[in-house]
Amino acid sequence: LPNSHEAIISREVFDKVKKIKEKRSFGGYTGNKNRSIFSDKIFCKECGRHMSFRSDIRQKKNSDKIYKYKSYYCNLCKAEKTPNNIKEKDIIELIKPKLKDFKIQNTLNEEKVIEHKNVKEEILKEISILNSNLQIIYENYKKKNISKDDYLKEKTFIQDKKILLESKLEELKSEKIDSRKETDITVLDEESLLKAYLDNKIDKIIVSRSGEIEIVEI
Repeated sequence: LPNSHEAIISREVFDKVKKIKEKRSFGGYTGNKNRSIFSDKIFCKECGRHMSFRSDIRQKKNSDKIYKYKSYYCNLCKAEKTPNNIKEKDIIELIKPKLKDFKIQNTLNEEKVIEHKNVKEEILKEISILNSNLQIIYENYKKKNISKDDYLKEKTFIQDKKILLESKLEELKSEKIDSRKETDITVLDEESLLKAYLDNKIDKIIVSRSGEIEIVEI
């Protein structure tokens, strides 16, 4: 009998897939239409509220070109017919010049962390050698290969060197260097670098109705 066999997918799943396809068609929004890289940071200067994100993807008739329109708007100001909106690309263009310095600063910090680690390892190696030398001269003294005076002189000399190195090690430990290495800033693409800059440097972005953008740093 026609249509008597068991459905491969449920009607509910079918409807969900249909809706997704409709959203992806001409003039539809992206699947994650309400979130973007600036979503948690951008505020309306007029009312102080978070601004909403809109992403519109369109394909012109008789053309293979796809156009993406990303913008932010204030729901309250829109409802009161005093619109406040801004294109995402305008915010990115304002931030772009700061990304180069941010990358340089973080690369230098990365180099400083590596240098700091190498110096510590070298000091620990030297202290280990001095400890071995203390043991050697003690064994030589016990075997009467050196006099007591020579042993004490050598022992004092080695211990003084150890004290200096241990003091230097304590200084290094007290230095405040951000050694977190969650991401290697030197290999990030532009979008990931922008995200890292936002997370580390920007508290909020305030947009006025006139189109003025204020970047408030952390």
